[in-house]
Amino acid sequence: MSKAKHITPGEQTIFTISAKKGGFAEEVLMAMSEKSPMYNERKFGSWKDGTCLGSVTLPNGEEREVALKIGAEEGLFLRDNREGFSLKHKCTGDLCILPVCQTKKGWRRRSIRNPMTVANNIFATWIIHGEGWIDRKGNEFLWPYGIDKKRKKEYLFDVKDGSGAKLRDVIRKGAVRAAHVGTWTRPTTLVPIACGVPGVLHEFEERATGGNDITVLGDVKISDDGDVWGPYAEFCVGAETHVNGYEVKTPFSLHVAKTKEIFPNCQLSSTFMLGEMGERKMFRVLGRIASKMPERFYRLIDKEGKTYRLKKVSSGIGCYSSDGKSDIEFDIKNEGSSNIIDSFAELSRLEGDHSYVMKRVPRLVLDSHFFIVIFALLNSKNGQSHQISGSEMYRYMIRDDSTSEMHRIRNDALFELIRPEFDVERMELYVYPASSLRLPEINQYNFNQETWNPKHWLGKELRY
Repeated sequence: MSKAKHITPGEQTIFTISAKKGGFAEEVLMAMSEKSPMYNERKFGSWKDGTCLGSVTLPNGEEREVALKIGAEEGLFLRDNREGFSLKHKCTGDLCILPVCQTKKGWRRRSIRNPMTVANNIFATWIIHGEGWIDRKGNEFLWPYGIDKKRKKEYLFDVKDGSGAKLRDVIRKGAVRAAHVGTWTRPTTLVPIACGVPGVLHEFEERATGGNDITVLGDVKISDDGDVWGPYAEFCVGAETHVNGYEVKTPFSLHVAKTKEIFPNCQLSSTFMLGEMGERKMFRVLGRIASKMPERFYRLIDKEGKTYRLKKVSSGIGCYSSDGKSDIEFDIKNEGSSNIIDSFAELSRLEGDHSYVMKRVPRLVLDSHFFIVIFALLNSKNGQSHQISGSEMYRYMIRDDSTSEMHRIRNDALFELIRPEFDVERMELYVYPASSLRLPEINQYNFNQETWNPKHWLGKELRY
């Protein structure tokens, strides 16, 4: 008697299986529509316009309908992967991704996977098993492939793939674009903000010469302090230090003032967060994190502007290290929240006061998940939030199989911890890729508002 007759199928959760053209994944998909294995009966019609409709009859007589699609990314998406094959999916919110690979590396030899064998395994697991299936011993399994202790059934902070939406529609939904202070060299930053998307400017890149360079203004060098945190950098001799007749004290302040002069829809993230929450609420939120997740205070900037990474936390005390050569300890539990708020308050003051210079004191820095979750909460409407990604955020949160699930878990854990302060039960964050936007040799300082035609860009689809 076959194995399929010994299991009790669960609920079918996948109705479409898809793949792109030209790879092993396409061969697997084609095999699914061919001859059935012994233990279930598959019936498929002919392929038409990249789609093949069919069904499988289970041992209990139930018939489950399935659609196979070539050239699409829908339902259960088979993605060609050089590293290996797995029946465990990578989730992007609405899309389930299975990595498939034809070559199997063994201990002494290389073997080739048969497309039909892979097809049968996927079909039996994802269509026949389903959700909540029972094996021959009477054990119930939540996932089609069995036990997965690292994966939750449902995420309260759910990240959705917004790829394919038009820029004008994303703007109507209230999307924001998070960027860094400095000279913008990427159209993924410039185009959305020039079209009116609110810009929230991050202040905590490790070095002044980060992805958005603070040591240059357009093409002009204004600082020699590329190795320090941006707000602690100083002007080099002969640098421009005035904006509209006002003297600014640091290159960081000059960038903030110049950028806001061109794009008044931009503000520092510190100003945004404190303005939306206030210091008291921010203190309660940070207190929860310091008490339960002190590892999220993952960096420390010393008074010279040098960055240290968190090495360990013991009894609320964080030990920060730089290149494994020198360590600094900081009392995260008792002083972490006030340290962060002091930095936010000073940065916010700097935005409105060109002459202000930040105190040179050690400053803690929170991880990227904090800013993702907080921005979503503060920019949400009816439990939904929308953010246009740069070149990295969409990739590591949605596209990259090796990291997206980890980020999903960590974002969700933080959301669960702090959501009582916001009285929000669930959150859907839609992330829109912007890498399809191309505008060479333009930055915010040589940008010409008079020749700018936003209509050309508003109809663009945001794709990876």
